[in-house]
Amino acid sequence: MEQKNKKERWLIFWILIAGFLFRVIGVSFGLPHLYHADEPILINHAMAYGAGDFNPHFFKIPPLVSYILFILYGIYFLLGAAIGLFSNPFNFAAHFITNPASFYLIARFFLGVLTGTATVYFLFCLTKKHFSYERALLTATFLATCFIHIQDSHYAYVDMPLLLILTIALSSILDLLDGGSKKAYVLVGFWVGLAVAVKYNGVFLVAPVFAAHYFRHRNFISAVTDVKIILSAFVSCLTFAALNSFSLIDFHFFYHQILEQGQAEHFLGWGHHFFYSLIGGIGLPAVIAGILGMIMCGVSLNTKKVVLSIFCICYYLILCVKSQQYARYVLPIVPFMLFFASDFLLNIKERWKLNRVSFGVLIICILTPSIAKACVTDWLFLKPDARTVALSWAKVNLDNHSKVALGPQFFTPRFSMDLTQITQKEREIGEKNNHLKTQQLRLKVLKEQALKKEDFQAELFFLSDEIKITNAFLFSTPRLPYNVNRLIDARIDYVVVSPFEKPRQIDFFDNLKQNAVFIHRVTPFRDGKQELDYDPYAVTAAPFIWHDLISRNSLGQVVDFYEFKRDG
Repeated sequence: MEQKNKKERWLIFWILIAGFLFRVIGVSFGLPHLYHADEPILINHAMAYGAGDFNPHFFKIPPLVSYILFILYGIYFLLGAAIGLFSNPFNFAAHFITNPASFYLIARFFLGVLTGTATVYFLFCLTKKHFSYERALLTATFLATCFIHIQDSHYAYVDMPLLLILTIALSSILDLLDGGSKKAYVLVGFWVGLAVAVKYNGVFLVAPVFAAHYFRHRNFISAVTDVKIILSAFVSCLTFAALNSFSLIDFHFFYHQILEQGQAEHFLGWGHHFFYSLIGGIGLPAVIAGILGMIMCGVSLNTKKVVLSIFCICYYLILCVKSQQYARYVLPIVPFMLFFASDFLLNIKERWKLNRVSFGVLIICILTPSIAKACVTDWLFLKPDARTVALSWAKVNLDNHSKVALGPQFFTPRFSMDLTQITQKEREIGEKNNHLKTQQLRLKVLKEQALKKEDFQAELFFLSDEIKITNAFLFSTPRLPYNVNRLIDARIDYVVVSPFEKPRQIDFFDNLKQNAVFIHRVTPFRDGKQELDYDPYAVTAAPFIWHDLISRNSLGQVVDFYEFKRDG
């Protein structure tokens, strides 16, 4: 028995090592430049708490994870101060502004790599506790090598922490079917409240909670009047309120932010997340096996499996009715789809008495699509981003202190503003009489950096469809329209754009070619072409669909440089 337990521990150990390596390789992608659209949301808020205001003033996602990140940064400051890396809080903040790489690495490692790997382990624990060791081992293997889970484990965002809490919560929910003590209901309430405090769609745990509760009673009236479920709901609300207290203190703003976020989500149809997100994220064989596993659990009426399937089905239906098109929205059901896939395969093995070779072929069919995409993605994470390459070219070939008009910042290089423009922004803040401490600090640090004249600097202008925005971000102004004549009037020297914008701005690109000289292109694609079938849902992070992945040498989009030639 002891030898068997030792073997089991070694097997899960090596699965976790493999999962960790898949997730940690390439985790420094893009740094010190910031290319992921969502990462700065958490990290900037975590750093802003250092000014003493713990109201996030942003509730489109809950602040709990940014609070955790703030604690991690506090530890980083204390350790750095102890070894002389940081002399004071200002020096710490200045380091973040000039080179945020270490801050993003900390966030990606703890919120992505570690929590992603931990989810593999806790999914193993859930499956072993409630089903069987063989299912646990196979399910953990599938999640450790799952493409969508590996890719999103490279990012500093709330998705991986949510998955970790969901996995622990669902194990606790299944415990209700084994006894249902008051303590078990309190614990379930805590995990549900914590999940919602991490990300609002944790609220969909309500479906499996009530399903498990109902299966204990088999009577609807008895179930809804049970004091235990009422206690569990109360603990959930209390936990959320305690971890997101500013949602109550600043309730009016919180309420309007939730409404605003709801308006950004819409009906996507019944197939988008199935064909794009699930099949693209875990592979067609795994999806088919997962669905067949759910059907088999419905036939067998195993209540624990039914509870997990209710969560998957309810969550998917809600995604279809009210969500966004990005693949990461399906992440909460991915571990449990993989559980049903492993359950189906093991049932087939037992019923058909498959030998090791035949069963191994089935496992390889599940693993291959994800592992192949994960390996290509990790390879791309290790390569210099096209935007970084474009910036290096610009530093050598563009005139310093020239006027540069940039397309969307997610698709173009990260240029440094020159001293004249930084000084102008300092005046803008003064004229508005705002107490923008964070922006003032950033301008002060950037000004010191500009005075050293160590890097290529330019006067930056930002192309936009919306010119008049009341609360435009300080560092994304001044804005110019997609109008070549306006660029000429503003005496722009260079235009840096991505052909990705072309379908929306056909006239602008045609006029630009007629009035400016095309001088250089940086492309992430192997064949050097721009006219590829872009994935419109993954343009600010790593590619998601297979043909986009295999056509690349690097991350990022095509970057084109144009120059306005003037007489004299």
